[in-house]
Amino acid sequence: MMPPIVLGLTMLVLKVVIKKLPLALDYLAPEGSCADDFPFGAVVEVPYRHTRVVGIVIATSATLEVPAHKVKSVLCVCHKVLALSQQLDFYQYFIAYYASTMAEFLQMIIPREVWTADVFDQHCWYTASALTINQKFTLTPAAKRLHDHLTETGPRRLSQLLDQGFRRLTMQQLLDKQWISVGPRPMGVQASPIVLSEAQQSVFAAICDASHAVHYVHGVTGSGKTYLYMACAQHWMAKGCQVLLLVPEIGLTPQLAAKIKGFFAEGDVSVLHSGLSDALRAQIWQEAAQGDVRLLIGTRSALFAPLPRLGLIIVDEEHDLSYKQLSQIRYSARGAAFMRIKGQDCRLVLGSATPSLACLKLIHEGRLQVHQLSMRYASAGLPQVALVAMRDEKSQVGFTENALSAIQETVARQKRVLVFLNRRGYAPCVWCPTCDLAKACPGCDKPWTYHQAEQQLVCHRCQDSRPKSLHCDQCQQSSCIPLGQGTEKVALFLRERFPQVPVIKMDKDSCKTWRQLSSVLSEIHAPGEKIIVATQMMVKGHHIEDLDTVIVLGVDQSLRSKDFKAQEVLLAQMGQVIGRSGRGDTRGNVLIQTAYADHPLWAFILSHNYEEAARFLLRQRAQYALPPFAAQVAMYFSGATAEKSLRLAGSVSAFVGKQFPQVSIIGPMPSLQAKLNGQHRMVIVM
Repeated sequence: MMPPIVLGLTMLVLKVVIKKLPLALDYLAPEGSCADDFPFGAVVEVPYRHTRVVGIVIATSATLEVPAHKVKSVLCVCHKVLALSQQLDFYQYFIAYYASTMAEFLQMIIPREVWTADVFDQHCWYTASALTINQKFTLTPAAKRLHDHLTETGPRRLSQLLDQGFRRLTMQQLLDKQWISVGPRPMGVQASPIVLSEAQQSVFAAICDASHAVHYVHGVTGSGKTYLYMACAQHWMAKGCQVLLLVPEIGLTPQLAAKIKGFFAEGDVSVLHSGLSDALRAQIWQEAAQGDVRLLIGTRSALFAPLPRLGLIIVDEEHDLSYKQLSQIRYSARGAAFMRIKGQDCRLVLGSATPSLACLKLIHEGRLQVHQLSMRYASAGLPQVALVAMRDEKSQVGFTENALSAIQETVARQKRVLVFLNRRGYAPCVWCPTCDLAKACPGCDKPWTYHQAEQQLVCHRCQDSRPKSLHCDQCQQSSCIPLGQGTEKVALFLRERFPQVPVIKMDKDSCKTWRQLSSVLSEIHAPGEKIIVATQMMVKGHHIEDLDTVIVLGVDQSLRSKDFKAQEVLLAQMGQVIGRSGRGDTRGNVLIQTAYADHPLWAFILSHNYEEAARFLLRQRAQYALPPFAAQVAMYFSGATAEKSLRLAGSVSAFVGKQFPQVSIIGPMPSLQAKLNGQHRMVIVM
């Protein structure tokens, strides 16, 4: 390898990350520049092959890693800088822990539009100017809508206008004619302080105490954790700090953001998630970096947003699996939040009604300061939970007579019903009664899911689909029939059974876009009785007025799963599902249908005793040395044939065993998803 070339004292080398390359490239800085001109996150335009691309400076150096005759110079320096310097320590912790590079990391976290634009918008507030009658007549329809909007609402940030669907071109046209103006942030009117209960006030005081950096709020569903979070946010914002609130799903953000914005001054709050347009995500990043955003609500990727004055991170529903990313760099947002508070010296608050076993272990070891909220807000009682043993009951489309009677009685009282079924589509398989075989996806050898509305067979694992076919490949007859039920079939059945009651389906099929999700949520929260058929999207923190009865279908697969975490997931999921019921002035009712009514977990769930159930599962984990009592690394191998992936996994297993004899190795063995997208998968667990 060629030794680094040391340049003259007047030359400066920039380490620049550009899109789709795993490593940084060397470029020469403009003549007369110094290292202070290029902080971490500076945006530059550089030549790459036969084009100009946007790059991000991650370091400066006096040495070149390439031959001097091959090095190129920066073409220009963009006038805006991504304010990432405050996060540098956190980013370095992250890439070291997850064995990545800064190039891969920045490509994962930075909004797409930043990589394609060389000029970033100023972060100013737009205000409507007074117009004469003649001037108003000359406005285009789009310009008139924008001017009317600003006249009605007052000053708005650029991201707020983009979120409302206004275009930059329209704004620029009005600016050119001086019919709107830009200026600094207006003085906001702070909303009234949040009124906390005595229990909430006690927890609030403890969190504000400077003696602990990490706090855990263990509060039953409906105990008012959100109000506590907002009181903490107001406290830190009053000190001039920024606050980050993480939620597990984008489905939570519309209702949560609407509720939260009433507690803060206009423009303090922004929402960041994958459902936003590229332009809007980039703009919110810029406004957060400049300090215009004081409270940022977002899903896991918002953890990496530039918040230079960050004082508090809140991770709501910390137990949720949505905080784990399983593509690009695999990471846990909850674990990464611990890294960020070290890097920026701020406070972390975790919260859940159903704490993860990993956090419970930390609490038992005294590494997390725990606070209990054991009563529902306004003294609402916990719902009554009952099991329905499916082996003793006849059913229609998965519903026993007890469940159908409960639905009928609830809607007769003009209350609302939630039917929870974590399986979308019409039927989970298409089965041939002659051969006793299900039609299988060739990519994973698992049954196709039938979607009746689209007349499609869909594989939710391989993300593949094909037109509906009842032809059996084994017996060559058109004898296949849909078997089982998903949310689509259940919703159709309930519409026929209760024609006078609106039935709303909420799953990934009905909420494919941000606009569709917002529309479905608006229907759900509209007044009147209704039946809601939903997957887990609905049960994560949503508050639904007058939701009285919850029917739970199809949860037994978690009790049969080979995944050692399946029962922990079921326990948390049932806690969240049950918590949707009876949050007002009446006690709710929950019916859980199961074929395993004698399973020990149900006794804990029926008595709302999550802590005992968690201890039961922790004892099992400790007995078999499973996480969180041991650290595990799972390494997956995929190949065109099972023999190829097995051979590769075996050679790696032998190498690791020889190099690290203190590490226990299980496998190689087929992974839980043994085939995916035509690739055979093996795993070793270290």
